[in-house]
Order: sequence, then C-alpha cells, then structure tokens
Amino acid sequence: MEGLKKEILLAVALLILVMLLGTVGYRIIIGPQVTWVDCAYMTIITIASVGYGEIFDLSQSPAGRVFTMFLIVAGVGGYMYFISIFTAVVLEGNLLEVIRRKKMIQALKKVEGHYILCGCGETGMHIANEFHETRRPLVVIENNKHRLEVVQQEIDNPHFYWIEGDATDDDNLEMAGAARARGLIACLPEDKDNLVITLSANQLNENLRIISRCKDSRMIGKLIRSGAASVVSPNLIGGMRMASEMVRPAAVSFLDIMLRDKDKNLRVEEIMIDKKSRLVGKTLDEVDFWKVAGLFPIAVSKADGTWIYNPMPQHRIEAGTNLVIIGNADQREKIEALS
Repeated sequence: MEGLKKEILLAVALLILVMLLGTVGYRIIIGPQVTWVDCAYMTIITIASVGYGEIFDLSQSPAGRVFTMFLIVAGVGGYMYFISIFTAVVLEGNLLEVIRRKKMIQALKKVEGHYILCGCGETGMHIANEFHETRRPLVVIENNKHRLEVVQQEIDNPHFYWIEGDATDDDNLEMAGAARARGLIACLPEDKDNLVITLSANQLNENLRIISRCKDSRMIGKLIRSGAASVVSPNLIGGMRMASEMVRPAAVSFLDIMLRDKDKNLRVEEIMIDKKSRLVGKTLDEVDFWKVAGLFPIAVSKADGTWIYNPMPQHRIEAGTNLVIIGNADQREKIEALS
C-alpha cells in the first residue's frame, strides 16, 4: 500500500514539475507579450501531443523550438509514466482497494463492544467463522493479503471488519478500536508476537479480555503476567481431544454434532449479568427462560468463582454472575435483551 502511494505521488509530482517548467520556460523565452494561460496551454498540448498547433509563433525563435523538443521528450515521458501508473492502479483493483480501506477505517471509528482477531491463519479462520456463526462483531488484523481475501469471500457479514497490516503495530490495534473493544484474540504463529500484542493491547485497554495462543508452555506465565486472561495451547487441546476420542467418543460426538449442525447452530453460551441488569434479584423461574427463549440455564458461574450446575428454578440471580446456556444466536440475543 505504501509503495503504491509513493508511485502515484511520484507520477503526479513529475507531471506537475514538467508543466511548471514548460509554462515558466515559454514565458521566459517568448517574453511578457504572451500570457501565463497561453504558456500553460502550449505546455499541455505539447505534452499531450494532441496536435492543435502552436499558440504563438516559434519560427523565429530557435531557443523556443529547442525548448519545445526538450519539453516533448520530458513531458511525453512523464505523461506516459503517469498514465501507466494510473492504468495499473485501475486494472489491478488497487484504486478500489484504497477506497475500500478508507471506508473500512471510517466504519471502524464507530464500532464498539466488538472483538479483535490478530492473525487469520488456519486457526484464525476457524475463530472468524465461529464469530460469524454466532453473529458477533469482529475485526481481523492480518498482514497476508491472500488470507484476508479468503476470509472475506467466506464470510459475508456486515459486522465483519478487516485491517491489512501487522497486528504487533500499535497503530493497527488503535485503528481496530482496541480501546473500545470487548475482547482480543492473539493468534499469530509466534509466541513472541502474541506477547507483544498482549502487552500493547493491555496498555490500550486495561479492561480488554485477551486470549492468547501459545506453543511453548514456558511462555504461558509471561503471557498471563502481560495481561492475557487465558492462554490456549493448540498442542495441549489437540492431545486432550485425541484422548477424549478414545475414552469418551459419545460425548465428543455430541459436541461435534452440536457445533457442526448449521440448521440448529447450537453453542454453549454465557450471558454476563452486571449490576444494572433487570434480572438481578429475580429467580430463574420468575424470568421464565422457557417462554422467552425456549431454554433453561444449565449452569451458573457466581461472582466468587463458584459454580452451580443444573440450578433449581428458585435460584436467585446475582450481579456479576454468568448464566450458561445451550442455544443458538437468536436465543442468546433474546436473553441478552432482557438484561
């Protein structure tokens, strides 16, 4: 992107320079009897080679003809360079890309309460699809243009935003709205890059929930101390999954089918109950979850960290708790609307 801008600016600057030199040169050679407008016009038709003829007589001015020859060579060269750059920009779609990027930047300024995904490789693609399926706003930061094009083709969602750039760059994190975001996932291949992202994001927003990928278990402590709320090891998860497939295949199949069923689109979700929620102080039975969303909470996570599984209808909802449900995006949104 920066290289493209430099080429465009160079082409425009070169063209303007030749026009200025031509205008001033004709004025000096011919004299004050011709206007600046005539000099500029003569310069432009000479550069463009449109063949309109001379505006003023150069037959008695060898210097004028020599200057015109110089102007033709330099001007036509600069003019053709400008046309070639402009044509390349249009044909390659770079101009449209610049326009799209500006629109995206303007849209990002209005986004808040969203999530940021840093890195969209194989793991990141699954993360992006999950946010798409559950209808949550997501900003992807990825420096690989091909990966961005792939995820843009697969995800058609008005709440999906993207930034082509380095996720370890503070400017890109700020552009993604880290100060207004709800959460961030650092999913780059290298642990050191995820550590940098965690540190930077935590400085931009201390309340940001950060989840980091980690290959080396020795880095987990550093990531936690840097501000990550949780660290996920793909190797650990993969090992546990393989063991579970061996000893509890039915339970694993249940979760797989739940995640892959596109029609029902069920997920294990959680709804945070803050102190301003209208649900605080009510019992689960009083809320009547079955009538509102066609489900009932399967667990409650209390503010002190304790868990209540299969809560009774008489359980009273407190501020700072999380209600855990199994439902689709519509059901989750209906319950969120209550609070």
